[in-house]
Amino acid sequence: MVPLGPYPARTALESATVHCPKCGSPHALRVGEVLDRCRFCSAALLPDAGVRERGLAAADHALLEAELAHGRAERRGMLTVSASSGARIVPYLVVGSFLPITLFGAVAFTISFLAGQEKDTSARGILLLWAVALLNGGLLGLVYLFRRARQARIDALLGGLCARFAGRPLADAWAANAWLDRHWAGSVPMQHMFRGAHYTTATFTVQGLPALAIVNPVGASEDYPAFVAFRVSAWLPAREVPHPAVAAARAACAGVGLGLSVERAGLVAVASEGAVRRLIESPEPLRLAGALEEVGRAAYALGGTRVDLPAPSPTK
Repeated sequence: MVPLGPYPARTALESATVHCPKCGSPHALRVGEVLDRCRFCSAALLPDAGVRERGLAAADHALLEAELAHGRAERRGMLTVSASSGARIVPYLVVGSFLPITLFGAVAFTISFLAGQEKDTSARGILLLWAVALLNGGLLGLVYLFRRARQARIDALLGGLCARFAGRPLADAWAANAWLDRHWAGSVPMQHMFRGAHYTTATFTVQGLPALAIVNPVGASEDYPAFVAFRVSAWLPAREVPHPAVAAARAACAGVGLGLSVERAGLVAVASEGAVRRLIESPEPLRLAGALEEVGRAAYALGGTRVDLPAPSPTK
């Protein structure tokens, strides 16, 4: 697709004026209309360069809108599917599924033993049942504490970026999707819309450009692995071209475990599953912030401009 520069306002090409090359008579050529002969002298008519350019621009605009509508529908569908996933509660289901059996069993045997109904059960056996139940409950508590500590590290990482770049955390994945609807004129891997146990998002501004962070350190499955992604929105006039600013941004991102790619909609820095733990467990906030600033500089160096897309209509 031919890049259009900054996303244009929605316009309709109602008609274009074509002049006869023989008699000079003007003709209004409407969209969808075929006019190959002058109505006055029957000379062959050809659209001039301006008409062709306007027609191509209108076609590119329509194609872009179709791509945006398709991407928005895909993201909404994936978020709906993700909402029904049990990825966030799987550890509790695995560990906690035995707790009712062990706890109720311990309570029932204890009552029966004290009432004299369990002659074959010793006090040692009942104590063992209580020990198993308490161990099960303790494991649930450890899972909760471990996950709370991990979430605290994620919140601290994004909180530092929000403080540095005047940002704010987002409420949920739907809020992140609203940001994408507004600022991302391109596709998004569907794996990035599937929420894992610690799916956390934030938005901020890098070098004056809208940016979105998605941290998903625990994958839901092999098909939906862990990742961390930073998107800096900027309408780029061309696909990636060799540029020192891009090389500098890529090197800065690599220093904190991020891989950088250049897309039509902006620049994307992603930590793959293997690098996520390093980024979360041993964060280097100053280096990460510096890398994101380099990404913003690279966007401007490539001729990028701010993207503010029209809101999706209720029917899309």
